[in-house]
Parts: sequence; C-alpha cells; structure tokens
Amino acid sequence: MTKLISIANLPYNLSASRAAQLSVLSEIIGIKKELLKRGGQLEIDSICATILYRHLTQKQRVDAMVLIRSLSSPILKSKLITKALDATYLNPQWGIWSMTNDELQADKDFHEFIC
Repeated sequence: MTKLISIANLPYNLSASRAAQLSVLSEIIGIKKELLKRGGQLEIDSICATILYRHLTQKQRVDAMVLIRSLSSPILKSKLITKALDATYLNPQWGIWSMTNDELQADKDFHEFIC
C-alpha cells in the first residue's frame, strides 16, 4: 500500500481508537456503521483510500482499488468503490468529503456570487 493512503493524510482530528475512527469516518462518507461492526485497520485504510482516491496518481489509484477490493464484505467493498469512482469521475460534489479546502472555498465563493 502506498504511504499516501493512511489516516495521517486526512484533514480530520481522529481519536486513536480504531472503533472511534471507524465511527467518524463512516459518518463522514455516509456509510452505515453496521457495515463496519467488526472493522479494523483494513476497513480504516479502505475508507482513507476512498476519501483520497481522486487526489492520487494512476499507480496510487490502482493500489487503492486493490486495498478496497481486499475487503471481505462485498457490500462495503461495493459502496466504497462506488463512492470513490463517483467523486472522481462523475461529480466531486457527490463526495464533498473528498474535496480539498481550496475546492470547498471556491465552491462556496461561487455560490455566494450566484446568490
């Protein structure tokens, strides 16, 4: 796994507890907490890969997909893949959690200009 795909590269202040990390990350990206009941580091890293996906190089994206596809839960795997690809290739605003501070500020400025 690439070193970029880790909780350390997310702009969130997260607890050291894996359970708390899973709880907060599931809320951020809109995944039901029930899908992460027995989750561990693999699930945390897979959610990080989902959030960071659109900012990764092509090689890192391959690594991220390999990581996500290694999950044992087909439902969680499917949801994370869909979220990563939708936010990357269809509309970044569908994955507001994947947007950088600059992107969010530009979007806010645009909407303030329009209104």
